[in-house]
Amino acid sequence: MGGIDRTGRIVIGVVVAIAGIAALTGYWGAGAVIGGIALLIGAILFVTGATQKYHINDTVGIDTTERGTDVTLVPVFQIDRTKSCGQSCADCQQSL
Repeated sequence: MGGIDRTGRIVIGVVVAIAGIAALTGYWGAGAVIGGIALLIGAILFVTGATQKYHINDTVGIDTTERGTDVTLVPVFQIDRTKSCGQSCADCQQSL
């Protein structure tokens, strides 16, 4: 996880968590449900920033470190482009 991404997650996570705590304790009138959700989201952002582990980026192949400036998407599945006849669609004159 890159420096800007990491710092942003930590800062935003702390702010959102504090807002959640304020809502839960009654200092901010957003309600307990909103406060709980904000606290959970803030905690997740803070932990992923502090540990430098964000599994969604790893899954889709996004590298936000300084050494990896390009975003490369990794295919999760392959589409079979052959018909039941076994020929490639590019070789066949029939349309799908």
